[in-house]
Amino acid sequence: MAASLEATFLMGAVGALAPEIVRLYNIRQQPEGAFSTYYLLISAAFAALGGILAVILPAPNLLGAFHAGVTTPVLINAALRQGMRASTAQLRGSRPAARPDGWLSRFVSGL
Repeated sequence: MAASLEATFLMGAVGALAPEIVRLYNIRQQPEGAFSTYYLLISAAFAALGGILAVILPAPNLLGAFHAGVTTPVLINAALRQGMRASTAQLRGSRPAARPDGWLSRFVSGL
């Protein structure tokens, strides 16, 4: 039996926060900057994205929803890295610029 959309969303959000919880545990001796407002906003955005991904994939059960959430930061970071590589290649002149240079276009090209 499939989980409700609310439970799927929440489990995806928890999954997206899991890597951050591990990271915070690893830096527990370094309190400076760990809980800034910016960091909390970005963490909330990752949690929301994890929940949304778990719902739209769709996750077959709560474990699948958690897995979709855990992979959210990895997917976003990989897309951003790929977009940055594409813009660096454009700066070197290896291919013509087909899109306007901006963070959104780099993100979309990384997908």
